[in-house]
Amino acid sequence: MRILYTLTFLLFFLGLSGQISIVPNSLALTISEDGDYLYTLTVANAGTAPATVWWKVVKGSNFPSAWTTQTCDNNTCYAPNFDECPANKSNIIPANGTSTFTIHFYPNGVVGTSKLAMQLFTDKSFKNMVAETDPEANVVADKTVGTKFASQGADLKIFPNPADDYFVIKNDNNVAKVAIFNIVGKEMKSFRHTPGNSYEIDDLSRGIYIVRMLDARGKTIKSIRLSKK
Repeated sequence: MRILYTLTFLLFFLGLSGQISIVPNSLALTISEDGDYLYTLTVANAGTAPATVWWKVVKGSNFPSAWTTQTCDNNTCYAPNFDECPANKSNIIPANGTSTFTIHFYPNGVVGTSKLAMQLFTDKSFKNMVAETDPEANVVADKTVGTKFASQGADLKIFPNPADDYFVIKNDNNVAKVAIFNIVGKEMKSFRHTPGNSYEIDDLSRGIYIVRMLDARGKTIKSIRLSKK
């Protein structure tokens, strides 16, 4: 009986391993040491039954002590550098569905390089891993990148702000994409950008949003806080 139970559990675990995925599958990043970056991760369940998972954020041994991350899952946004899902805060990924997790990365003015990854487990003791992003992916905070992006984004502005129905971006020659996130990091809207475009936001609820402007390579040029009236 014990052998049968073990075999059944193993088959279930192996099946779930192929059904759960994280997109994007790498947290590789290079940004300014005085910038910040919001990872938006889609956790997908290709199975026919809901999946219960716990997450862990894994950092390299040389992850600078001044750097911080903040993770948000289905339940809440946790305190900075809270790197393991609490045992009583599991996340349910619906059958043939997705959930959105976010990791906000802050170098806090410190140059450095370190590995960064997210792992997902089917147990609260973090033994049965079913998905992970690239464990060798590096995040880099670099002064050279800061100089380049500062010159691109220094004059970027949103008008009007606060906004009611729409906004436009001024000094937007390097912008290729615009994405709007709510305060817990969920992407609400995204647009391909053409200089002079206006963006309708009358369908968004009142509150605070983050407007992220990206260049043609998908690199963040600047993020601006937008107040929706």
